[in-house]
Amino acid sequence: EAVICYTKAISLDPQRLYEQRAEAFLQLCDFQSAKLNLMKVLMLAPARKQHCLARLALVLDLQGQCLLDQEPALPYCRLPIALSLSCSIVCLAALGEFPEFLQMLNRELEEDVRNPDMYVLRAFFYKRSGQLALCLQDIQQALKLEPQHRAAQVLWHRLLRQGQEAKAQAVLKALRGDLHGALYEISFAIESDPLAAEFFTLR
Repeated sequence: EAVICYTKAISLDPQRLYEQRAEAFLQLCDFQSAKLNLMKVLMLAPARKQHCLARLALVLDLQGQCLLDQEPALPYCRLPIALSLSCSIVCLAALGEFPEFLQMLNRELEEDVRNPDMYVLRAFFYKRSGQLALCLQDIQQALKLEPQHRAAQVLWHRLLRQGQEAKAQAVLKALRGDLHGALYEISFAIESDPLAAEFFTLR
């Protein structure tokens, strides 16, 4: 009921009512809606930045905890909580501000170069941005520090599987006569798994 009231009155005082609606969504455990409303407040009221970032960090933490309860095997849901990152880092990632996120994470790594979790988190975002060579480099560093690091192993195997899938697509496109498409796919396979000699042979 509170959400409906805030929605109807939102045009009267957008900044305050978006913030209050975010709190109402948070009470309903609708974390995605709470996050979207807080992001709206960030755009409308830069002066409320620190408060909104703190609330966003709380929302993301609660959302991560719920995801862990639903699916304990998900390795990346654990990262934002287990790493104890500052709310600024967490929120930059959530808002899609990846350059700023990476700059801040790089500074954290300069201070703590032996934290495998940090390398895995950075590898995850390198993968999302298509920088597979850097992603693989961070995975290897994490595994060097902690050979049984589960999230690093999962991400590494995901890259290997991605390489095999791209190779299969390359073969399929080559058989169909699409050599340009095949070259693109096998090159992507090599980026995903540069140690697979068969990929280079196929290319």
